[in-house]
Amino acid sequence: MEQELLLDKSNQPASQYILSDVIQYGTVTSWIWLALTHFAILATLACVWTWIMSSRYLGGFGKDPVHQFHWHPFFNATAFLVLCEGVMAYRMFPGSHSQQKWFHGICNTAATAMLAIGAYFAIHYHERVGIRHFYSVHAWVGLATMTTLLVQWLIGLVSFALPVLGRRERLSVVPVHKWLGVTTFMLILANLMLGLLNYQPGLTSPSKTFANALALLFIFCGASIMFWLGPPSAQGTYKENRRSLSLGGQFEDERAAIPVSDPATGLRL
Repeated sequence: MEQELLLDKSNQPASQYILSDVIQYGTVTSWIWLALTHFAILATLACVWTWIMSSRYLGGFGKDPVHQFHWHPFFNATAFLVLCEGVMAYRMFPGSHSQQKWFHGICNTAATAMLAIGAYFAIHYHERVGIRHFYSVHAWVGLATMTTLLVQWLIGLVSFALPVLGRRERLSVVPVHKWLGVTTFMLILANLMLGLLNYQPGLTSPSKTFANALALLFIFCGASIMFWLGPPSAQGTYKENRRSLSLGGQFEDERAAIPVSDPATGLRL
């Protein structure tokens, strides 16, 4: 029955196939959650900008070390929000599979660059005020986050953007790419919480309250993204992996080349 289902959907464009998965998972509720997800991302970005720029809170950017350091939370928070859109690319970005892949890659590349710029401002601030590097949990988790994100970006570039690997090898990389992507996403969210915690001692009472509300917004964004990654149809099944490797928005029947289950163990591939 499952093999027949794969054949029935083998000629559908990637965007329609993914859209049908989302709709059947919650219909109207899914669309409401979709709107809330995008609204939360935009609202969080607006709140980050307000928190940094308002004279009542952090006081904006400047040439002195303290105000120049404010670029660090700005770029890190923006990187997380851009990554949110990149994670959802294959489920909510309209268009062909190729367009979704490029959107996913552009968002991930932008997020990686923003994290690198944010790290630069943190290191530059430490050097200007004489603070040693990587002394806090936030710094160590940030280093682990940057490392995993770079590894994830290289895997995506070599495995899916460039014609380096064959179809079978790319299929085997998909579960690793997804797992590492979710791990990186969780690391960035956790490190944002640690960064807000580091800010607490030097903040005024109104700014602390705003930062606490900002933390809840980040958590809501993360929970919204995990909702879209949560349905069973979004997991690393053979059907999903085969869809990820479709060419030109069309699905090709690969059952003859790649079996659904391992003949030796009987486990699904």
